[in-house]
Amino acid sequence: MRRALVTLAVLLVSCLLVFAQADKSKGADKSALLNIEKQLWKAWEQGDTKPFEQHLASNAMSIGASGIMDRSASIRDIGKKECEVKSWSIDEATVRTEMIAKDTTLLIYKGMQDATCSGQKAPPTVWASSIYKKEGGQWKTFWHQETPAMEGMAAGETKKP
Repeated sequence: MRRALVTLAVLLVSCLLVFAQADKSKGADKSALLNIEKQLWKAWEQGDTKPFEQHLASNAMSIGASGIMDRSASIRDIGKKECEVKSWSIDEATVRTEMIAKDTTLLIYKGMQDATCSGQKAPPTVWASSIYKKEGGQWKTFWHQETPAMEGMAAGETKKP
């Protein structure tokens, strides 16, 4: 009897682990989030606020060279069209996602740009991160930040602690 209970307990724990892993794998589709990021980069290039209005969460925040901005300030900043963007790209080999919590995913990647904003050259390479959360059943960008990449770092190179 005891052996049957132990076997049953092991099976129950195994099933719970399988279901927990399956639930985690139901997180954001990396290609879907990358597609949204590309739409936002293209909108930045064109000074188009519509994709930002569509894809930013109601309480979105970002941090960059201009400082900390909420959703309204970000959309207003894009609409000013103060950036001349000659080119941009996302190094897809560096794209990573990680589920933070249910319906919340971190997306990180390396971005390259040839742009001038308000008369200042933008960093040619940045490490970017966006946190996406489900809002109204859709993935929305809740947080975005960019850090200029160090010169001489190999493509996709990450440093481990």
